[in-house]
Amino acid sequence: PSTWVSDFNSYLQGITVMSSQVKKILIDNGVCLPIQVTSLGLDHINETKNNNDFHVNAKKFKILHISSCFPRKGIDILLRAFGDNFTKDDDISLIIKTFDNPHNKIDELLRDFRDEYPLYPDVILIKKELEDDEVKSLYLQSDVLVAPSRGEGFGLPIAEAMLFELPVITTNWGGQLDFCDHNNSWLVDYEFVSSNSHFNLDLSYWVEPSSTDLGKKILEVFHASKAEIKIKTTLAKESISNLKWSQVADFNLTFIKDILSKYINLPLRIGWVTTWNTRCGIASYSRHLIEYF
Repeated sequence: PSTWVSDFNSYLQGITVMSSQVKKILIDNGVCLPIQVTSLGLDHINETKNNNDFHVNAKKFKILHISSCFPRKGIDILLRAFGDNFTKDDDISLIIKTFDNPHNKIDELLRDFRDEYPLYPDVILIKKELEDDEVKSLYLQSDVLVAPSRGEGFGLPIAEAMLFELPVITTNWGGQLDFCDHNNSWLVDYEFVSSNSHFNLDLSYWVEPSSTDLGKKILEVFHASKAEIKIKTTLAKESISNLKWSQVADFNLTFIKDILSKYINLPLRIGWVTTWNTRCGIASYSRHLIEYF
């Protein structure tokens, strides 16, 4: 929103962000401040013990999706691809971990897809709050994480899944591309379309992942051998191995000390465009104001 951009430029000295995507979006929309990518950390989930008592009663092959289920998260794309490629007779479940919020239409979407597909496959919906150890258990029980979002700031569940060597299918656009590529994950094709997010901004765009290509990627992982999966998941774990909260803190501190201090400590320089030495209110105001500066 333009008011955010104006406030940022007027009142901030710099901004740290979680991904290259966020930095680019800020710049593209007119933010003209120093911006530093500091990423996010994974220590919170990595150091958590697994909860062996938490078990999801699902079928043999488990697809996991964790998000707010806002329209931006592309849950409708996932439900479409799931219905197009599987039925309730297949030994597969889609586990959706989400929570109730005004922009979450998951119940309505599920009802519509089940009406459209009489043999719609198994979906398990989890809305209750989970502890970190339960979330970790959820990753370890699943066979693939799918995140077909229309735009990600970072994609923390994607990075968390990679940490536990869970194969990841996600959109080939967004903040997750700081650590996702064709070598370590399955990337879904997309096209740019007008955004219908709850921000309701003019000339705003996001991407529309291809449900057809998403279906192909899910089938590819579904039929892949353990050895094929292992190649990518090993590379994925390596790609996020440096994501620690201590490093995020260091990046923020370095940004302030080494970059922002250069701007903050400079003498103030002001350019003034005004009438001068004339019988004019603006000239008089300017003269008095400059005297007191």
